[in-house]
Amino acid sequence: MMFSRNTLIFLISIFAAAFLPFIFLCFFNYPSSDDYLSFVYVRSNGIAESVKMYYTILTGRYFSIFIVCAFYSIAVKVGLYGWWYKIVIFLNLCFLAGSLTYLFSRLFRSNSIISSAILAFSMLLFFNSVLLNISEFYFWLQGTVCYVLSISLMCIFFSLLYFEVHTIAIRILLFLMAIMISGSVETSISILFA
Repeated sequence: MMFSRNTLIFLISIFAAAFLPFIFLCFFNYPSSDDYLSFVYVRSNGIAESVKMYYTILTGRYFSIFIVCAFYSIAVKVGLYGWWYKIVIFLNLCFLAGSLTYLFSRLFRSNSIISSAILAFSMLLFFNSVLLNISEFYFWLQGTVCYVLSISLMCIFFSLLYFEVHTIAIRILLFLMAIMISGSVETSISILFA
């Protein structure tokens, strides 16, 4: 799919205008009450004990719990909890856009990254228009790790599963990704094994 220069500039400006508010909001984001409680628990008990406690008492989302606890532990050691929080959510949004772009480039066997990116951003615009709770999906750390990271990993998983040569390394990666995806959100198990 080839675009004229004017059409490409128009499409890029439309997508930039649609996504700039999300990007700006990432940098005005702040932790919620459960983020502070999790932060204190990880700081006082460590990653392993925190993951065990959250897994056995609160939720079975072992991979997303591990990611959040590791994030808190790194934030404590680096000393950038407030700023780090904003960057992680921004990077997660970029990872979602990149994984959708990769999926569409493999799905349509396109060598044009621009065409795949335009399709990915179109899908994200549609997805954002039907999303019930944008703040929980994008700007709550535990929500974004559960939902956005899971969707991003599923896009890469299906791209590798259906469009790549299955070497031993790819099979091991697919197995590990299936464990990560099913440990992020319970409902993703039904999608993976359907």
